[in-house]
Amino acid sequence: MKPNIVLLLTDDQDERSLSLVPGIEEAIGAAGGTGPGATFNRAFVTTPVCCASRVSQLTGAYTHNHNVLTNFPPTGSITKFRSEGWEDENIASRLKAAGYRTTIIGKYMNGYTGGYVPAPWERFFASTRPYQASPPLTFYENMGLGSEGPEYTNNPTRYLDTYLLRDVAVREIGRWGADRPLFMVVSFHGPHIPAFFDAADADQFADLKAPRVPSWGVSDADDPQYVKNQAPLTAEEAKAADTLYRKKARSILAIRRAIVDIVKKFEEKGQLDNTYFVYTSDNGYRHGEHAMVHGKHTPYEEDINVPLFVRGPDVPRGVRLPNFALNIDLAPTFCAWAGISPRPYMDGRSLAPLLRGESVPWRTNFLIEHWAESGVPTYKGVRSNEGRVYVEYASGASAGDKELYDIREDPYQLNNLMDDGATPTYLRKRLAALKACQGDACRAAEDVSRT
Repeated sequence: MKPNIVLLLTDDQDERSLSLVPGIEEAIGAAGGTGPGATFNRAFVTTPVCCASRVSQLTGAYTHNHNVLTNFPPTGSITKFRSEGWEDENIASRLKAAGYRTTIIGKYMNGYTGGYVPAPWERFFASTRPYQASPPLTFYENMGLGSEGPEYTNNPTRYLDTYLLRDVAVREIGRWGADRPLFMVVSFHGPHIPAFFDAADADQFADLKAPRVPSWGVSDADDPQYVKNQAPLTAEEAKAADTLYRKKARSILAIRRAIVDIVKKFEEKGQLDNTYFVYTSDNGYRHGEHAMVHGKHTPYEEDINVPLFVRGPDVPRGVRLPNFALNIDLAPTFCAWAGISPRPYMDGRSLAPLLRGESVPWRTNFLIEHWAESGVPTYKGVRSNEGRVYVEYASGASAGDKELYDIREDPYQLNNLMDDGATPTYLRKRLAALKACQGDACRAAEDVSRT
């Protein structure tokens, strides 16, 4: 039988926060060389926005190609996802056609309000209200869990939603006959605001504060205008950032327990050795860096850098991989594991050869892109293998602004080299080739060496 594929997805989790809760990597990734799977040390999203990134995960396409640009209509959300045709054509539809039982549990897509089950998904349990709205949470499902039809209601302050999603997943795994391979997405709401956590963890991380890295709480004269406009964080804003960081850490504790239980259920089912587990997030998150209290959307490392752990049949134990791995690589990877060809619209590439330990040519740079939203302007940028990040802004007061950082020397992106007279000709050429690329052209542009 083809291998099972399980995507364990969190919401708004920066890579740095993982060090607070090592148990996830111990269950899925390298865990300092002792875990059961592999860790990608440099995993990124190409658009640090929930909806756009989730569409890239499902389609394998850069945002400028799938065209779901933001979280809200008319340029984003479930409305744009449907009108562009991606609700019916994505990795779930391809795997379903290949004989997989397709299941999604948790957050489906920004703006989804229920009333129907999308065609690619055989089993469906999806939230229908924004997570940051006041409880209760509501879900639309076809698993027979609602007392009155397909609607299901949950108060996360009484029954933590992370545990609800775990219990639904464990129930589904138990009822699955294992006569067909399973594709399951468990899409946790945490650690997104309001970052609900288990009451038993209320005393955990009592003294934890948002990391006071050099970029925390300050903006500089050489920043783009939208960052330059930020005043230094007030004491109240710093307190809010610390409070949220503690809540998010506690939220991840519950996610760790949920993942351990899900993995254990596959073991009880006799399917552990035939199952790939992938753990990642839709984007990173800021907690006061660059004088912005919290959020995502920017091209800075804390917003685009995410965790990525993989465990599976041919994945060596304790491996740490240095290659750039992107959200657009998930769909092509799942195609490879299922033994089907990637679709022409997929811009990413399969991670499977890297996970098998093969030496294959790999991207040396990738595109970062964003459309104006939440106070962050439109931009296009390139992140290079030699540690350079080059960004061009194209809207609002920041239009025409440029940034250039050397991550090796300046990991917190404080010294904008554009103000030093730098002329990154090779980076401008790379960006020009990437910003409107499609398919093979994207992969060719990503592989360009420094010239």
